[in-house]
Amino acid sequence: AFEGCTGLTSISIPSGVTYIGGAAFEGCTSLTNVSLPAGLTNMGNNTFGSCTSLKSLILPAGFTALTGMTFNNCTSLASVTLPVELSSMFMIEFEGCSQLSEIINLNPLPLPNSSLANTFNDMDQTKVKLIVQSSSVNAYKTTVPWKNFNIQDGGYTIIASPSNSMIGDVSGANRFYQPNETATLEA
Repeated sequence: AFEGCTGLTSISIPSGVTYIGGAAFEGCTSLTNVSLPAGLTNMGNNTFGSCTSLKSLILPAGFTALTGMTFNNCTSLASVTLPVELSSMFMIEFEGCSQLSEIINLNPLPLPNSSLANTFNDMDQTKVKLIVQSSSVNAYKTTVPWKNFNIQDGGYTIIASPSNSMIGDVSGANRFYQPNETATLEA
């Protein structure tokens, strides 16, 4: 779709899109801002490969699978947020992501190693901060490969569907809240 568009700096995928094809934004070296819609469930191989200016990405609620090398050689990627529903990541998703320093994982249960297929092989996991909810810290500390990360207590999550036909869009959910922090959900 936009493969090799070196002048592309920002993209907002519209609602209703459930899948982004492989290599759709590969080589968009100036891409810094990506907004993904609720309802997006997966992406093809190398979707953001070699997007060397991309610094962070939040996978939306409802996203279930990374299919291979999605962020391959995103050399500026520092932070990724993984949603509760993510059930599998394949083939070195973060190969060449030399600046990756933070993974925010909203899933209270660590994915088993069999669902990860060498996802984190090309990184020093001990240098990457893995932020998980308070009640999940011990589970992550005992599960391969998660136990190799610098695991941090992120607080608690409020999980809500980001789009509800009865009440409209919900904001303020699907993020960590610290104890005694006020949570405000708006629809």
